[in-house]
Amino acid sequence: MRRLSCLVLFVAFALAPSFALAAGTAAVGALAPGSTVGVGTRVTFSMIVYGFTNPTYSVIDSFAGGVNNSNIDYAGNFSWTPNQDDIGSHTIAITVTDSLGNSASASQSITVIKPSVSISGLSPGAVVRYGNPVSFSVTSVGFGAPSYSIDDSFSGSSVWSYNLSESGSFRWTPLFKDIGAHNLTVYARDMQGHYATVQQSITVEGVPSITVLGAPTSIGAGSTLTFSATTTGFSSPVFTVTDLFYTGTATSTLKLDGNKVSWTPVYNDIGVHKFAVSAADSAGHAASTQVSVTVVQPSSVYVPTTPAVIVPVASTAPTNAPIKTSASYVFKSFLTVGSSGIAVTELQKKLIVLGYLKVDATGYFGQLTKKAVQAFQKSKGLEQVGFVGPGTRAALNK
Repeated sequence: MRRLSCLVLFVAFALAPSFALAAGTAAVGALAPGSTVGVGTRVTFSMIVYGFTNPTYSVIDSFAGGVNNSNIDYAGNFSWTPNQDDIGSHTIAITVTDSLGNSASASQSITVIKPSVSISGLSPGAVVRYGNPVSFSVTSVGFGAPSYSIDDSFSGSSVWSYNLSESGSFRWTPLFKDIGAHNLTVYARDMQGHYATVQQSITVEGVPSITVLGAPTSIGAGSTLTFSATTTGFSSPVFTVTDLFYTGTATSTLKLDGNKVSWTPVYNDIGVHKFAVSAADSAGHAASTQVSVTVVQPSSVYVPTTPAVIVPVASTAPTNAPIKTSASYVFKSFLTVGSSGIAVTELQKKLIVLGYLKVDATGYFGQLTKKAVQAFQKSKGLEQVGFVGPGTRAALNK
């Protein structure tokens, strides 16, 4: 009997540590929906305990005003729906005790965030050419079964509700009419009243092209040629213009002001000119086009003057008498080699009076008249081009 009692005591003492070790354990079960939740999203988990008799639970939250004992029931089931004031990090400690003095604790970290929506995976990028598909994904945090909608600030946009699926997948193939800057706004909502937006800018560009506007098919030498260029599919393009009429150094200069060309051809420019107009930008876009303009010899313009006085032959003044010019004559026409008429006669008379022409006035603009005009232009500080243009006319009319 004594041996049996000793054996029982020995077994009792041997088993005591294992009972003590097994009693009083606690752990947090599966957390739903996760450790990061949005405002208004219900959080649940159940305590897993062992070695307790009729356990009771108490809760302490590191976040002031957060979770309390009311969020866990007698069976260890935890339920909590955070509100706007709970945004932040919560460390929730659950202590389990019973009437036998057993005690154990477990903790769970939960982060409460403001509901938000974001865009990721934009492809091929924020700049896309019309006719090429663009796509991205919309993701949200802090929503319960969100629904999505989309809006585009671009007038007449082809973006529509069907371009954004219920799962947040956006796909759109812009049309020609969509060329320009688009500011897309994505809206996320749920049945709990949560709401958030996110924006994405997309620029739709056209195929790089350049068009010349306002170029005439022909123009007379001495007149000013102007035209401009417009582009599509470029961002801040830089323009260049080359006159293909010349194989070497050009005798005329094309003045470029932004996208506008201004050029005054001279007599030597008579012929067909092909202008190569090019545009390029920092994004690598480039395009070019050509425009043809024919420079022709201008027609002489005859300006009415006072009737000429016919002097009878018997009364003709001696040949050595001073030549008289029409004091009221105003030069208004472009004159160059080959020109003829009253305007040329008056020009020659004036050049004779000024001492630049040593022959009689013939009414025909030849090489001698050209040299006389150059001498006159030199005396006035003008470019010695040998024809009568706007500057020379102004000097003659003084």
